[in-house]
Amino acid sequence: MDRMDAEFLVSERAGRILQDVRAKFPVHDEFKIANYLSKNTDLEAHERSILLEQLTQENRPKSKVLHTKGWFFERSALEQATSFSVSLLHRFISRMFSSDSEYIQILDGCAGLGFDSFVFGLKSTLKFRVFIDDLTKEHIKLDVNVINETALNSDVTAVEKDEAISILLTKNLENRRNIKCYNADVLDFLHDAKDLNEYQFMFFDPSRRTPEIKRIGNIEDFAPSPDEIVSILKDKNYQGSVSFKLAPKTPLHALAEDFENANIFIVSLKNEIKETFILLTPHLQGQKFAVAVKESGDTVDIFIQNSEVNHISDLPVAMPEVENYLIHPAPALRSLNLIPQDVLEKNEQFSCINDETPLILSEKPLASDIAQTYEIIGVAQPNFQEVKKELHRLNCYAFSTKNYHVKLNNFVIDKLSAKKGQPAYLFFVRTENGVRCLIAQRLTQEKTVEG
Repeated sequence: MDRMDAEFLVSERAGRILQDVRAKFPVHDEFKIANYLSKNTDLEAHERSILLEQLTQENRPKSKVLHTKGWFFERSALEQATSFSVSLLHRFISRMFSSDSEYIQILDGCAGLGFDSFVFGLKSTLKFRVFIDDLTKEHIKLDVNVINETALNSDVTAVEKDEAISILLTKNLENRRNIKCYNADVLDFLHDAKDLNEYQFMFFDPSRRTPEIKRIGNIEDFAPSPDEIVSILKDKNYQGSVSFKLAPKTPLHALAEDFENANIFIVSLKNEIKETFILLTPHLQGQKFAVAVKESGDTVDIFIQNSEVNHISDLPVAMPEVENYLIHPAPALRSLNLIPQDVLEKNEQFSCINDETPLILSEKPLASDIAQTYEIIGVAQPNFQEVKKELHRLNCYAFSTKNYHVKLNNFVIDKLSAKKGQPAYLFFVRTENGVRCLIAQRLTQEKTVEG
C-alpha cells in the first residue's frame, strides 16, 4: 500500500462504500462483495482491491482488534500488531517502571497501526487484573491496585516511518486527544528531539518481517535495530525506561552488550508464545519473567512469575500411571524451563516425564492460575486401535491431542474425534518404558481446589 492508496481508504467516498457493503453483507463473502463492488460502483480495479482487502482484514480474529471498531488496516502491519490483551501488559509495565506520578508521557516508536498507542492512552476503567508472585513484588515501583484503579493519565506520542501506515495510524487515533501522531523515521525523531527525558517510558515495536511478510531472523536487521535506538538514547543521556517487542522466539544470545542487563519477559496467550519483551530500566536489571495472559469474558488476567525458581530438568524421570495428574505449565514458563512456585513447594510429589516434555506428574491435583491440571484416566500404546478401544471403554472421544517429539505412523486422529461420550485430551509422550498415549481429562479450578 502506498500513500495514495491509504488516502483513498480513509476518504469519505471510501467510507460511504464500506458502510454500504457492511450493511448489505453482514456475513463476509469475498466473492459476492467483489462482484457487488464491480457492478455497483465506479471504482477502479485497484480501488476495489483496497476496499476488499480492508473488509477482509476486519474479519480477522477479533482478539487483535478488540475495541477498535472502524479502524483501518494494512495486511503486513496487522500481521505484526500486538493483540489487545498483550497490549494491556505493555501498558502495565509502562506504569511499573516509569515515574510514580499519575501523569506520564510515553513514546510509542514504530507505532504501526496504533494498537499499543491506543491502549497506552485509553482513559477508561479496563477490566484487567495483574497477579504477581512474591519474588516479583519487590521490584514493583507502583502498587498494582493503584495502577488498576486509576485512569491512566498519559500523553502518547506515536511515531511511524511508513507513510501509508502513518496515514492509517493517524485516522485510527484521530479521536484520541492525548495521542499525537508523527510520520517520521524514529531514529531521526530521537536525534532531533530537544529533551528525550520528557518521556518517562519508551516502547518500540521494530519491524520483524520483510514487505513479503517473511520473518527476519537477525535482530540487527530489524527496522530499526534495537542497538541503533539504544545507542542514540545513550548519546542523548536518556534516563527513563526503554522497552522492545521482539519476535516470540528471538535468539536472545544475539543481543548486543547494551542488553546484557536487560529484563526479559516471555509472554504467552492461549497456550502459545506471543512475544519476547525486553526492558531496560534504572529500577531493575537482569531479571527474567514468565508471563501468562488469560482472557475470560470481558476480563484479562496477567500472571507474572519471576524466573528465580528451580528447573524442570532438576526433577526425576517417571512413568505415568492411571490416577496420576498431569501439570501443564503455561508456555511462557515452559520456554524458560520453569514451573510454578506452588509446584516447587511440594516438589517431592512431582516428577518430569522426560527432559523434552513440559509435563509434570503429580500424585494430587494442583490449584494453580498459571498451569493446567489434567487427570490421567487411561494409558495406552500409541496404536490407533489400542487408543480407540481405550477411549471406547472410558466413554470418551479425542477432544485435543498433543504430540511431544514422538513420530506417529498412520495414526488418524480425526477418526477419534467423533463427539460421543466425554471429551478427553491425548498426550503422546516418550517415557522410560517407551512411547505412551496418556488419556486425560482437564480439571476445573474448583475441582483442583477440592482435591
